[in-house]
Amino acid sequence: MKPFLTAISLCLLFSLFSCVTFKQFDNEAKKGRSPEYNVFIQKKDGQKIVGNKFSQSSVWSSGYWIAVDGVKVDNYNVYQNEKAYYVLTDVAGWVQRLRYGRMNLYYYDDTKAGGIDSKDRTYTAKYVFEKEKGKFEKLTYESFANAIQDSPEAAAKFKQLFPHGKIPKDEKGNLYNLIGVVETYNK
Repeated sequence: MKPFLTAISLCLLFSLFSCVTFKQFDNEAKKGRSPEYNVFIQKKDGQKIVGNKFSQSSVWSSGYWIAVDGVKVDNYNVYQNEKAYYVLTDVAGWVQRLRYGRMNLYYYDDTKAGGIDSKDRTYTAKYVFEKEKGKFEKLTYESFANAIQDSPEAAAKFKQLFPHGKIPKDEKGNLYNLIGVVETYNK
C-alpha cells in the first residue's frame, strides 16, 4: 500500500508543479485555437469530426481515447478541445499551438526527470514553428531568423529582442517575445 500512496503523491505533486509553471502557456493557447470550430478531431486521412463537446479517457482508464460528442476516434493527428489546438509533429511529438497565421507557433513541455523528488525535475518549454503548412521545425535562433527574413519588421523585432544571437533560457520572457515576433510576421 505504501508504494501506491507514494506513486499517487508524486503524481499529484508533479501535476500541481507543472500546472503552476506552465499556466502562462495555457492562457496563450486559447488564442491558438481554430475559430471556425468549437472542438474537432482530425484523422490522419484528413477527415474532420466536428462537434460541441470534447472528451477523453481519464488517467485511470485502461486505454487512452478521445471523442467528439461521444464518438470515439482513433488514428488521429490533430485535435482541438475547449482549451487548445494540438498537432502531432515529426520533430517534437504532440505540440500545442499558441498562434496561427502565415507563421504558426507551438510549444511543448520538455520535462526531464531527475529522481524521485519533484524538485529534481527540470521543466523546459521548447518551441516549434510552422511556416509552410505541414513543415514543422524546432525553433532555434538560426532557424527562426531564416524563416522570418521575408518580413523586415519581424526580423528587426527579433534581432532587437534577442540581440546576442541566441534565445536565452528565460521561458516567460521568451514566450511573450516570440509571440510578439510571430504576431508582427502575421500582419
